[in-house]
Amino acid sequence: MRLALALVVALVMSLSAGSAEAKKGLLIFNTGEELFEVGPFPEKALAADPQLAADKLIVGVVCSRFGLFWADVWTWNCHFVGTPDADSNSVATLSDPVLTLVQEKYSLSDAKRGIWNRFMFWLLLFGGVGFVVYSQITSKGGEDEDSDESGDNSAGDGDNKKSEANPTAPPAP
Repeated sequence: MRLALALVVALVMSLSAGSAEAKKGLLIFNTGEELFEVGPFPEKALAADPQLAADKLIVGVVCSRFGLFWADVWTWNCHFVGTPDADSNSVATLSDPVLTLVQEKYSLSDAKRGIWNRFMFWLLLFGGVGFVVYSQITSKGGEDEDSDESGDNSAGDGDNKKSEANPTAPPAP
């Protein structure tokens, strides 16, 4: 119950955040484009477009994304680009001959995504489900102990023989 209440409060706070809070990263949901580093350009691509070497670009992948807690849940519309580094906001569109040479060497799954970005959503999801299951199991055990202490002996283990023998008789003093 406490977990459900905490999740509801967090959801309400995130949806009601103003623009100042959104700039600080308070929101739980995140969307937009993200750039991932892949590696250096193949030699043939550098020979085909010398400007790539002159600009000291590396191969990157830009993907549209949807995430929770800054961990990507879903990425789509991924494509190769040239970039100075993965932290840069500038990207260069690749020509068709260069793109073909890059695709021969790399696949989109070669993007270097961090551990948080790659696995954390699923770890949080399974951890949350495990916590709820654990809470339910331990709370059921606590309810059984509470019911035994209150005198409710529905299991009939023999502690309350007078009330079992004559259920309408008042309890003995």
